[in-house]
Amino acid sequence: MAHNIFKNFKERNVAITDGVFAIAMTILVFPSILIYFLSFYIVYNFWENTVFLLNFKKVSNNVFSLNIITMAAVCLIPFATGFLFQFYNYVNVNLFFSLLIMVISLLYILMFFLLVRDNYSEHFKKKVL
Repeated sequence: MAHNIFKNFKERNVAITDGVFAIAMTILVFPSILIYFLSFYIVYNFWENTVFLLNFKKVSNNVFSLNIITMAAVCLIPFATGFLFQFYNYVNVNLFFSLLIMVISLLYILMFFLLVRDNYSEHFKKKVL
């Protein structure tokens, strides 16, 4: 029974993740067309990574927690991209955009390492003779 609850939780988490990405992509319609395509491409690539990561057999609560933080950061991409195109000549704006993309990327790397550890840990253990 506990396995069914966890499976349901995983499916619901995948559904809410898809919803957040759909909303973020929809919000992108409001800025200019160039901003839209750039942001859409970035958000789409992050969504593709999420689909890949959440297809692992074992997904821990730590990964779900990191996913929530990642989704919150992804929701900032439309704002950050619009801000970047409006004030592209300011170093702080470029730094904010770059740091946002870097933080999201690092969160994905961390989720990937946790998923590999949880799903393939037996392959990394040394055999005792």
